[in-house]
Amino acid sequence: MMTKKWLFVGVFLTLVMGREVLPALAANCGGATACRCGDTVVTNYNMSRDLGPCPRRSGSKVDTIGLTVKSGVTLDCQGHEISGPNDTLKNSFGLRVGSSSSSTPAQNVTIRNCTVTHFWWGAYINNATDVLIEANTFHENGWKDPVLNGTGYGLDVANSQFITVRDNTITDSGNEGFHLSHSQHVTVEDNVIANSGREQLYLYHADDNIIRRNLATGGTQGLEMRFSDRNAFSYNRWLNSPKQWLENDDTQNTFLYEHFDGMVLVGGKSTGNTFSLCEFTHPTGICFRNKGTGCKLYEPDKVL
Repeated sequence: MMTKKWLFVGVFLTLVMGREVLPALAANCGGATACRCGDTVVTNYNMSRDLGPCPRRSGSKVDTIGLTVKSGVTLDCQGHEISGPNDTLKNSFGLRVGSSSSSTPAQNVTIRNCTVTHFWWGAYINNATDVLIEANTFHENGWKDPVLNGTGYGLDVANSQFITVRDNTITDSGNEGFHLSHSQHVTVEDNVIANSGREQLYLYHADDNIIRRNLATGGTQGLEMRFSDRNAFSYNRWLNSPKQWLENDDTQNTFLYEHFDGMVLVGGKSTGNTFSLCEFTHPTGICFRNKGTGCKLYEPDKVL
C-alpha cells in the first residue's frame, strides 16, 4: 500500500496545474531521450511536444533555463513551444548556447522551428561560433515597462563570431528585440523584429557584421548603435518608430537602399558612415540630423 501511495503522489506532482515539474537534477537529453525543462541537449533532437511552462528555480543566483544546447547539436522544435515562468524576474533563458566561463566557444549549433516565450531572454548565445538561428519565433520575452530599462530580450548574441540569424520573428520583447554585442561576422537577414518595448535591433561593440533585408517596426527606436564599426546594412526597413540612432563612435558603416521612418540621428563622434540610395521619411519632423546641424538631403554615395 505504501508503494501505491507514493506512486500516486509522484504522478500528481508531475501533472499539478498542468505545469512542467523540474527534476531534482537537470539531465542530458536528445535523440530518443525526451527533453524536460532545464535539460541539456547533447545530441540532435526533434521535439515532439511543447515544453513548459518551465517553473522558476528557487534562489536568486540560480538560472532558470528551458534548454541548453551543446556543441555539434541541431535542435529542431518542429513548431513546438518552449515556455517560461512568465514573471518579472531576470536570469531565465528559453534557450542557451555557450558560456562566458568556458575557455572553448560553443560551436556548430543549429536551432530552428522553435517558439520561445515568457522567459527574460528568449535565446542567449554567448561565447559561440558557427551557430545558425533559423525560422524561430521569439515572442513576449521580458516585460514592457514605460519607465524601467533592461526588461528582457527576444534574442541576445554576445562575444561570438560567425553567427547566422535568419527568417526569425521576434515580437513584443520587453526591452530589445535583438541585442548584438561584442560580436563579429554575424549575418542578420530576412527577420521581422517588431513592437519591442524600446529598440528593435541594438548593436553594441559589434563590428564587421551584415544586416540585410530585415523589417524592424515599432518601439521607441528601430535601430540603436554604439561603438560599432564597419557594419554593412542593405535593403532593411525601419518603420513606425520615431528615431534611428548611431549614437557613440560608430564609424565606417554602410547603408544601401535602406528605408528609414522617423529621424535618423548620427552622433557627433560617429564619422565616415555612408548612406547610398536610401529613403528617409518623417511626416512631422526632421528626417536626418548629422552632428546636430539639421536636416540634409542626400545624393547617392554621400559620406557623412
